[in-house]
Amino acid sequence: EGRAALVTGGAGHIGLAACEALLELGCSVAVLDLDSDRCQARVAKLTPSGNETVIAVPCDLLDEKSTRAAVGRTVEELGGLDILIHCAGYVGTTSVPGWMDPFDRQTVAAWDAAMRVNLTSAFVMVQEAREALASSGHGAVVLLSSIYGVVAPDFPMYEEANLAPSPAAYVSSKGGILQMTRYFSTLLAPRVQANS
Repeated sequence: EGRAALVTGGAGHIGLAACEALLELGCSVAVLDLDSDRCQARVAKLTPSGNETVIAVPCDLLDEKSTRAAVGRTVEELGGLDILIHCAGYVGTTSVPGWMDPFDRQTVAAWDAAMRVNLTSAFVMVQEAREALASSGHGAVVLLSSIYGVVAPDFPMYEEANLAPSPAAYVSSKGGILQMTRYFSTLLAPRVQANS
């Protein structure tokens, strides 16, 4: 209660669940997502009584300067930052050429963009938020990974279901999230906890 949280991918399904849980526990929440209209719609959905403190923070996580500014704006508007939850990412529904294609047609451009959003933006945000999180007295970082950060996709299962398996960049970025979380858990301790 009384803590401030920033949720990337806040207009998505996982982001919604995180925002709802944080609000239920008494947090102020910054909803960060790419689409400004979706951010505003999410804020409206999360504040039915108008008593909740929820702000929209539209941000393109491909842009480092914008990403850093989004953290600064959140800290300023919420009066600090206690919790950073990073669940934004390129996923199966992301519509980018060369993304959800068979391996031989996955592109370097899609790979680079996915790494930038799924992994690099988490690094940038934690770097930018580190001081605020540490000074809060109970800072927490939660980075969302995937089972595919640990094991490889079962390709025959996908073929039988007539589905495209996760792209190489997705599984690589999610594995990177796990290792980066280990790094942060020791670097930021004891003032900030980091979990995935």
